[in-house]
Amino acid sequence: MANKNLKKYKRNINELRDVAAIWWPEELRAESATASIIPILLKTQDQFISILTLCDQTPEQVFDLISAAKFSANLFLKHLVILADYGGEPLSRLNKNFQNVFPLNHPDNRFIMEFSWREKDYSYNFKQLPVKTLNNRKLGIDGTTLIKEQSLDDLKKDIIMILLYGSTTEGSEQAGL
Repeated sequence: MANKNLKKYKRNINELRDVAAIWWPEELRAESATASIIPILLKTQDQFISILTLCDQTPEQVFDLISAAKFSANLFLKHLVILADYGGEPLSRLNKNFQNVFPLNHPDNRFIMEFSWREKDYSYNFKQLPVKTLNNRKLGIDGTTLIKEQSLDDLKKDIIMILLYGSTTEGSEQAGL
């Protein structure tokens, strides 16, 4: 009787492969990636705050500080997204309505953001925005891409500038900044 029950458990490798889960299901992979984000953010929080604190010369100095600190650009951006409470969905909506929020600079045909910082007015020329699609994965700030260190690129610079200074623009209320 015992041998009869064991027979169904004696399978060769091909039979096992047919019924086994070889890869983690998408839900478990996403949950695992999300669970590992919090320790990374906590571990890098002080360095993130230091970069913001040291940025006292010009608004774009933040880019030099991120590079000098060898801080992952997508991780810096994730910290900002959390701090600003302005994540994937609002960024996607902003991207789709970009021309309604930021004026077009006609000489170079780029959108600009005019903002105030430390009682002075500044202008930032967007280098890549708007783009066809914008989401957390493209920015490298979702659970699976955040663990891969990414360097600063024009898209991340544009988003960093919006998150840091966009609340002082004329279109900030319309964009929920």
